[in-house]
Amino acid sequence: MNYGEEGYAIFITLGVQTHIAYAADNLGHLHVILGEYDLARNFYERSFELSAAIDSRHGKTWIAAYMIHLYCDLEDVLGAREWVVWGSEEAGKIFSETDYPPINLAITRYLILKNHLDEAQEKLKVAYASLLKRGADFMLAEYYYVQGLYESALENHEAAISTFRNSLDIYQQLNQQGGINRVLLAMTKVEIAIVRNKKKFTDTMSFSVFMDQLEQHARENNYQGILMQHALLKAEYQTALGEHDAAQLTLKDALTFTDSLGVKTLRKRILERIQQLEKE
Repeated sequence: MNYGEEGYAIFITLGVQTHIAYAADNLGHLHVILGEYDLARNFYERSFELSAAIDSRHGKTWIAAYMIHLYCDLEDVLGAREWVVWGSEEAGKIFSETDYPPINLAITRYLILKNHLDEAQEKLKVAYASLLKRGADFMLAEYYYVQGLYESALENHEAAISTFRNSLDIYQQLNQQGGINRVLLAMTKVEIAIVRNKKKFTDTMSFSVFMDQLEQHARENNYQGILMQHALLKAEYQTALGEHDAAQLTLKDALTFTDSLGVKTLRKRILERIQQLEKE
């Protein structure tokens, strides 16, 4: 993080807009990895503004995809919608629909969040067709991730876990920390859905294994914002098991992790959830 901040400061001093946009973009990625989504949003917006100033259509469209994912990370449909509309229109000016998987997959994730699953299925087909042409490993990992979200939305939990494993394997090979975070968060949500639906685990699934893996990964790398997301999920898991007091303790402990401006939204959600649990 220090190198990223130093580089950003140097480029601002030099005044080269292209380099400042690139540095801001990188800082956005770093804050997403930390789970500091509010700061990530600020840096992505800064990069977008600079890309617009230098008329970098490719740069703006990439950032639109990043922003859609960021808002989906926070399950903020309204926040994502603006970027979906803009990204769809802008990408269409530069690429054919089958030539731009990043924006297609980001929009597909948004459609899944809105539970527009028929549209999401069609987008997945388009994205897969473009991947056959491009063949980039990181895009294949993202495709598996979004496909897993689709399967999870259909409540095909075992299929979702299998697909998420494919994504996680690639992200781990590439050491793409943001992707690893997202997949582990998604796998944890599947575990919670299974508990809520009172379905039996199969031999391929262990009780809370992904939740534990997510916590270990976040603690080892000091991703405080991801730990706060983990706490929100753990509290939901505990609530599903009827452990309301334990859930409150989990959330109150999470408020001590960090008071960074980057986790302002997460802290607000934790406080709101604590208040809800106190009334139940």
